[in-house]
Amino acid sequence: MFFACHKDDQIPIQGRVLSYLVLKKNGVLDRELHTYFFGGYGQGLNPSKSLFLQWPDRASAWLQSLPFFKSE
Repeated sequence: MFFACHKDDQIPIQGRVLSYLVLKKNGVLDRELHTYFFGGYGQGLNPSKSLFLQWPDRASAWLQSLPFFKSE
């Protein structure tokens, strides 16, 4: 599971952190959590200077690292 969130999300960041920790506790290896200080509503894909815009590339890299996505 891939999580990307920022402190000014409308949904509190703590829920995703707790979800990540539950996955870790239960041995789920395919998990990744990225937290950013700034983001803002609609900043996920809109052009801006926000570091939050890194999440699509990070999600893509994470997906490509999974065993069932690796090409032979």
